[in-house]
Amino acid sequence: MVTYRLQIILLIVLVTVSSIAAAQTDRVAVDQAIYGFEKALPQGWRVIERQLDAVPYGHHFCDDYRGPKGTKLIVIGPEPVQVVWTSLSGETISTTLAKESLELWFMPSNYRDSQAAWLCLHRPIQPVAILEDLSVVIFGRPSHQLNSKTAWLELLTKAQAISWPESPANDRSKISWSNWEQDIRVAVQKWLQK
Repeated sequence: MVTYRLQIILLIVLVTVSSIAAAQTDRVAVDQAIYGFEKALPQGWRVIERQLDAVPYGHHFCDDYRGPKGTKLIVIGPEPVQVVWTSLSGETISTTLAKESLELWFMPSNYRDSQAAWLCLHRPIQPVAILEDLSVVIFGRPSHQLNSKTAWLELLTKAQAISWPESPANDRSKISWSNWEQDIRVAVQKWLQK
């Protein structure tokens, strides 16, 4: 009876230790991929935000996801982005209020989107898969980042309609880093092979 209990306890300890070791290995691979990516950023681009325990935007939108998570980076570029808005008096105005950006998710290799995602009809447009490697998976999408939340909130009090036709989120050709997907893929693969 004692040996049976001891075997169960040892099995639980072994499973726990191997899970912790696997999670640490995944974290190291993700960190290495991020480091390689940051070393290859083009001039004028920089990381402005890093969020741990992230899931790509729109993935698992309709489920309660509890699986592996990764790191989200927001990278801002040099080009300004204008918002087009209609004032309360009906005048159409363009105002530079943001900068181009990329949102990137560096995920462990065992990360997967929901298999039932196609049933979630109100899911937003998904980020693109940039790299699916044995050690890391990377997703990304062009976007824009506000220069000032205060200026944005002030504009909202003066506008009756707002649109972002110049945002890379709405028109991928507007991003100045035109081959970002390929550049990121090559840089990270090169770094992971070291």
